[in-house]
Amino acid sequence: MSTDLMQPFMAPFTKLAQSNLELFTKFSLSPEVVSQAMTQAQRIFMQQSPATLAPMPVAPNAIADLMMGLMKNYMEFLMELGQGGATLMQQAPTTLAKATQQATRQATATTATPPTV
Repeated sequence: MSTDLMQPFMAPFTKLAQSNLELFTKFSLSPEVVSQAMTQAQRIFMQQSPATLAPMPVAPNAIADLMMGLMKNYMEFLMELGQGGATLMQQAPTTLAKATQQATRQATATTATPPTV
């Protein structure tokens, strides 16, 4: 199958992966998450016992932004996937007709020329 034919179908997957990667990078570098990571690292390096190293809650704003961003990315992904599927269905008859014509030409060309001995 041609890569040009599959491009509209695969583009939403690529965009979703890139968007989610950017979102997780933004989340991990947000001031709230960075400050909590630094606080946790300081607690670890001060030789505190593992019992006192209870997990610190992540700031609600950072998690809310992450969740909203993920929802937005997946909604865009579903819309683009549907559009890509519609485009693929629209292109299928023409692509199938071209493939049939090429196959017919190749079959005609191979049967019209007798093999040389």
